[in-house]
Amino acid sequence: MPTDDINPILESLIKLTSLRDQHSLELCLAQVLFEQIAPGAVRLYRVRQDGEDGAQFTAVENAQETVETSPRMLDAMRECLQRAESTVVATDAATTLVYPLTGTNNDVMALIVIESSVNRAHLQYSAGLVLKIYQNFIALINDNQMDALTSLLNRKTFEVRMEKILAETQFYGQREGEDIQRSSFLAIFDIDHFKRINDRFGHLVGDEVLLLFASLMTRMFRNNDLLFRFGGEEFVCVIRNADLKIAENAINRFRESVQNHNFPQVGQVTVSIGFTRIRPTDLSPSIIDRADEALYYAKNNGRNQVCCYEALLAEGKLTSREIAGDIELF
Repeated sequence: MPTDDINPILESLIKLTSLRDQHSLELCLAQVLFEQIAPGAVRLYRVRQDGEDGAQFTAVENAQETVETSPRMLDAMRECLQRAESTVVATDAATTLVYPLTGTNNDVMALIVIESSVNRAHLQYSAGLVLKIYQNFIALINDNQMDALTSLLNRKTFEVRMEKILAETQFYGQREGEDIQRSSFLAIFDIDHFKRINDRFGHLVGDEVLLLFASLMTRMFRNNDLLFRFGGEEFVCVIRNADLKIAENAINRFRESVQNHNFPQVGQVTVSIGFTRIRPTDLSPSIIDRADEALYYAKNNGRNQVCCYEALLAEGKLTSREIAGDIELF
């Protein structure tokens, strides 16, 4: 490959590997590929495989709507997903490549579709080079950001992600008066009587319960919701772009899915959950504190239930407590 062609690729990869945020990385990847194959088009689709019709493909630019595409391209995307290998759709006018982007467990998390009229061999070489480096870089990031057992985001990553969420919440709150359609909620999940599971069945079975619990979280919540394991039997979910009813229904559906799931050797497992709305004026510690208070109320009043901090406050079941830095305000 000529040196003149290599230098722009190296410059693009330097920019790509300077990023850590998944969404920014995806957009940068699409831009890098577009620069290499122009004229043409690059589209990125997230994959969800639990729909009634099999795989669901949603565009990164508009993740709220299912992507409509030609039957031929849809077949190519499904073939790529099934084989977890790149697929080529060639016509006289252009070549379209479909590449899988895998996650921590080698599951296909997204597909990138590249369409161009440039030489097919050059297209495959250039795109393949960038995508291999991208995938290796993502693997390194995941090793640092993911919980080793469950492959959910870890507690270290929580602080970084929350800074971004709070910045977005403050931005939209200032512009739109805390538009309820752009609200986010933080929920804390605590598996009921988990110590009894470890004591009775052993830590290997306990770990299996944690894995299945995390798997249920991944299936029940949306792609743009953030899932974390804080440690032990405690998990956190940030539900984004939802109103109170949507958030509460989603959390309750998850609680019911846990209750109704048959965990091998253990049988029924339940979970207590406390959640709160993220406000434009919030600091991360105050959000955690409110969700924790709601969680403890749930655990102290029967377990296997969902409690909203704001609702408990309105009903007089909790007393308002805010945190400013390290000082608690009563």
